[in-house]
Parts: sequence; C-alpha cells; structure tokens
Amino acid sequence: MDPPERLVLREGEVHVWRAGLQLPEDCLAELARTLSPEEWDRSQGLGRPELRCRFIASRGMLRSLLGQYLGELPERIRFSYGDRGKPSLADSPVNLQFNLSHSQDLVLYAFAYQIRVGVDGEHRRLIRALARLARRFFSDREYGAIAALPPDQQTDRFLQVWACREAYLKAIGEGLVGLGNMEIRGLEQGTPVVWLWREAEWQPANQWRLHLLQPDPGYVAALAIENGDQYQLACWSFPNWPGQAME
Repeated sequence: MDPPERLVLREGEVHVWRAGLQLPEDCLAELARTLSPEEWDRSQGLGRPELRCRFIASRGMLRSLLGQYLGELPERIRFSYGDRGKPSLADSPVNLQFNLSHSQDLVLYAFAYQIRVGVDGEHRRLIRALARLARRFFSDREYGAIAALPPDQQTDRFLQVWACREAYLKAIGEGLVGLGNMEIRGLEQGTPVVWLWREAEWQPANQWRLHLLQPDPGYVAALAIENGDQYQLACWSFPNWPGQAME
C-alpha cells in the first residue's frame, strides 16, 4: 500500500514504516543537516563508515517522518532519553509515541498516539552457538520449543522469539535487563503473547499485544502495542526499499 501524500495519525492507529539504509551521498548530506549536534557527534564516534552512514540515515528519516506527523521542521525536533536510552519527544504538546529498529540495511519505525509501541527487526543470518544463546537468554519453555524443531527451522524461531522480546522491552523502555523475567508463548499458532514472571508465577501481560511482521524475506520482525485490543495497523515503505509489500 502506498503512503498518503499527507501523513495523518489518528488515535487507535499504529503506523509502521520500513526503509533502506543505503542512501546516495546527496541524500545522506541532506539528512545529516537535520541532526542535532549530539546526534552528529554520535555518528562520528562510530568506527566504520557504513555504521556512520546507517546512523545518519536512520535518524534523519526518523526526523523526516516525525516532522510530517507533527507539522514541524525535522531539524527543530528535540529528543529526551529514558534511563535505558529510549528516545521520546521533548517538550511536545502531543503524546506521539515512536520506536525504531535497524538491522543490516533495513530500518523499521513505529508510531502511535497515547499508547507505547516497540518494534524490532532482525536480519536472517547464521547464528553460531544458537542453542547456547537460547539457553542463556530464553526461558526453559522457549528453549525447549526451539530445540524440538527441525534444525532448518530453529534459526527463524530463535529470531522470532528475540524480536518479540526486544519489541516489548523497547516499548516499556527496558534493555536486556528484563530478558530473564519474561517469555513469549503462542508463536506456534502465529499469535505471540508476552508472559511475565510475577509473584512467583507466570502471568500473561494482557495489556500488550504482539504482532509478527514480514518486512522482507531476509528479515524477521515484531511489533509490541500497549492496549492493543482495538487498533488499525498500516504498513508503508520508503521508495528506497524495493520488493514486496510489508505484511
């Protein structure tokens, strides 16, 4: 689905965007001019040139989208950061929630009013010591479900679990510190649910909904939505990402 000429985000809607991070030099230069001094310094502190370019592209396109939603110049948008580094709008009169994730050459953005959202995308790749990583970071139930699959299906399930966990933790503003107190169930049915360890038992996080995304055949992704019983999801692409429509 092609995005509208004028972006309008209504309550009860969640917008997800995907974009490529390999941009021409003139596009990168234009996006770089919208970054804050702190963002520019952060980009220049990254070791490899491709990492610097990806950071400039992902932050510049985020500012471009936020500017369209807010009716503001991208360079005038200011961010504040939570204890774990989650960005949010600073001094904004509207409660526009957003999140972003980039992996390899893909970046994903999620936007919603009033409700927290988190998104995570993972590039499909060979994961060395997959069983050891699953045992370390996942619950016994998650580890067992992965181990029971044929070897050619284990990597995708690992990435799905990881993306769901990351999307939820990013939505609530936590980092890897929260990995041990949660697990993802329902992936076998295609309806993942967050379960949390509370008061010495596992309980479903009923105020959250997880949505598996298919941004590209080479990627696995998940979206976490707060109070997501009734929402309309729209998925769009920047023109610089070729391929099939995102689901």
